[in-house]
Amino acid sequence: MSITDYLETPMARIIINVALIAMLLAIGFFIVRKFRDRIDEDIPDVDEHLVNFEEMHSRGDISAPELRSISTVIEDSRPEEETEPEEPGE
Repeated sequence: MSITDYLETPMARIIINVALIAMLLAIGFFIVRKFRDRIDEDIPDVDEHLVNFEEMHSRGDISAPELRSISTVIEDSRPEEETEPEEPGE
């Protein structure tokens, strides 16, 4: 039995097709992961949002009361930083 005869058998075709699908899935996984990493870098944090709204206020796009209102909402939505309690004697 030659190699071409073996590659034409149903079992060989199944193995080749499964290997191709696995390779395509791996390539797709790495591509998606690369784009998701870029997306995560573009999301501004709370401080950047405040700076952006302050710039809008300085350009006159929003008024002072609007800036205070936005700042209050952003500050209230800021995640609380967990601090470890200080041990006595420190």
